[in-house]
Amino acid sequence: MPVRSIFNDVRIYAAKNCPSFLQNVSTRTMIAAALVLGGALVGKAYFSVAIKTLMNRAVAFITSYQKPSETKGSPQENPLIQALSQKLDTLIREESLLQKDIQALTQKLDKLTKDIQTQSQKLDNLISKFESLKTNPPGLIQHPVDKFLSPALLSQKIQKDEAKMLKNSQKALDKHRKKDSTAPYARSLPPLKTVTAAVLNFQCFAHEEQGTRPTMEDFHFTKEIDEGLLIGVLDGHTGVAVAKYASKIIQNNFSRFLKSNQGNVRKTLKSVTRITQSKIEKRTEFNHIGSTAVICFIDKKTHKIYTATIGDSEANIYRKINGQFKSIPLSCVRDWTDAKEIKRASVHMKKPEIEQEWPLSKEPKRLQFSNSTGAINVSRSFGDVRYQPGVISKAKLSIHQAEPGDILVLACDGFKDYVTEDETIQILGRSSSGNPAKDLTMYALNDKKSGDNVTVGVVRMQ
Repeated sequence: MPVRSIFNDVRIYAAKNCPSFLQNVSTRTMIAAALVLGGALVGKAYFSVAIKTLMNRAVAFITSYQKPSETKGSPQENPLIQALSQKLDTLIREESLLQKDIQALTQKLDKLTKDIQTQSQKLDNLISKFESLKTNPPGLIQHPVDKFLSPALLSQKIQKDEAKMLKNSQKALDKHRKKDSTAPYARSLPPLKTVTAAVLNFQCFAHEEQGTRPTMEDFHFTKEIDEGLLIGVLDGHTGVAVAKYASKIIQNNFSRFLKSNQGNVRKTLKSVTRITQSKIEKRTEFNHIGSTAVICFIDKKTHKIYTATIGDSEANIYRKINGQFKSIPLSCVRDWTDAKEIKRASVHMKKPEIEQEWPLSKEPKRLQFSNSTGAINVSRSFGDVRYQPGVISKAKLSIHQAEPGDILVLACDGFKDYVTEDETIQILGRSSSGNPAKDLTMYALNDKKSGDNVTVGVVRMQ
């Protein structure tokens, strides 16, 4: 509101209510009164209660001046005018202070507004997460979708990944043949090929027994999905919780990861095992629990078997070659006699001498990684956070070409440490119970006196 307009309003107000006021006040006092009244008028809409009160008191003070007879002498000598002038000066100073307070409050309001905007953004994020959870249940893991590759680039990528897995497949065969040259292992690694035949059909069996152990710590699963068959055997230690939890995460997410990776099984197995370990590590109750694992995925169209091995559980194909069943090891097992595993142990145990001692051991199971929390005889496993980074959860991945008539066997070390390859082939050939997995399990416990939990999964491919 312009000062001149306020001044005119004051003159009109004074002329109407106290005419003698105009004859006795100085120009300075008149202007002050105009400012006060103007503030009062504006304050009705914008100022705080405090400034309104001050303005009302100022107007009341002006109005109290009623008659010329009450003031004599010049305006400068009139005590009432002087008091009014002083009062208005005080009000102006108070108004100035209030203006500073208003500025401070305005700054605080601006900061509060920014804080509200920040909280609003956080709320929007929470709402987005909530909406995401509605479409992705808690049992599923969020997995970023990779950039879509053209068919040509995707084919090149898969071929490179298969070449890496084939190296592990050859290592697995070489290591097993070296360990037991008399066992009926295949002489060479069957090549991968393009399959034009019909899709594979699966006949699945599984069996587990507690044996002489005080608790059952193994867990197994079989899950048929659109692309093929997913099967796994997990051998827990210090409890079964990690084995169960890991199997649930793998089953819930494998198919979805496979789709987002455009059918790249190697990348899918790496992702699902890595995220499984990540989820386990977030559960502090699992810090002292672990599990080995062997997981196979059989693509029913390409007839390829992909195997992820963590620890000492293993998988083998049993196939007729030249009229006789032979064993094809699928698992590239890493134990404490392998150079990379020993190097890792020697660094974290601070025992460089084991790099010369452990490779000579004929009994890898007796070698143990140890720290202040205990000791463990497997070099890779899910869980076992207390042994990190000595023990890792990285899976060794391999690939093999399946054929109709093949028998796939997955088993924990409670079976593999007691039953030979010859014996496995004989039992598969004469299985009488209708469940070859049960026959193998009971043979390990009853005939071979296994001192461990025993779990076996069997898949006949047709």
